Amino acid sequence: MPNTDSKHFGEVEYSEAWAIDFPQGIPGFEGETRFVVMEREECHPILYLQSLATPSLCFLMTPAVVIDPRYEICVRAEDLRTLELEDDLALQAPEHVACWIILSIPEREAPSANLAAPIIVNWRSRRALQAIRADSRYSARQLLGSAELGLGVTCS
Repeated sequence: MPNTDSKHFGEVEYSEAWAIDFPQGIPGFEGETRFVVMEREECHPILYLQSLATPSLCFLMTPAVVIDPRYEICVRAEDLRTLELEDDLALQAPEHVACWIILSIPEREAPSANLAAPIIVNWRSRRALQAIRADSRYSARQLLGSAELGLGVTCS
């Protein structure tokens, strides 16, 4: 199995099954196109999106349904084409598509979630992107209580 360096976890062995490509990068990090999704049992349901090129770049995220069980995904047609998905996301098999929300967990403030721009992954093609919503239905900085994320433990 391949290895990558991580500022937070040191040298990490990972499975290619969890490696994903962002053809256009992530907004603000357009040069970062390859990431691996990592889990730590003690931090469930938080996941880590670790850059394979930059050890210090790691995003925290969680499945959208953890934040809002009724979360509605809205992805533009051009983004669906980039992801190599059908025109209607609702027609996709749930095991083939992931929808994650990037989290911000500062030390001295309440945690927040970016519901306005979820990470969408097509597991069949291993392609991903941050789908920025055109509407204002959700906030890019939805404040959360630590109980919503099950943050009884400190995850670094």
